[in-house]
Amino acid sequence: MYSEVFVPGGGSSLDSSATKQWMTEIFPEMYSKSAKDICLATEGYLCVILLTNQAPEKDTKAIFEQLNVKYDVKMDRGAKFKFMWLNAAVEKAWASTFGYEDADKVVILNPGKRKRFTAHDGPVEK
Repeated sequence: MYSEVFVPGGGSSLDSSATKQWMTEIFPEMYSKSAKDICLATEGYLCVILLTNQAPEKDTKAIFEQLNVKYDVKMDRGAKFKFMWLNAAVEKAWASTFGYEDADKVVILNPGKRKRFTAHDGPVEK
């Protein structure tokens, strides 16, 4: 068997999903490196994104993790959801696209060919 060790464009073990922490988190952060893996390159899912100025508090994170478990059970019927959060203070381009204005906001993004989104009106609560 013939095999080349370093093939141009072949990637490395550092590119595997095992080294990408956002692939194993229930409620991952969406940013430039993780966006494609957790939302933009997924088919058949709606991305539920919490826009906030900082990492979500324990209570907020727990609510979204519970929602993930609740909707994960019903994966075979209806819409499929992936839950994530975005730090609007760091990802300013995303925040302005979604119309973020210094208050926590939930946006649902359809990552299909024509990316569309809708924002939840009112305060973020369960």
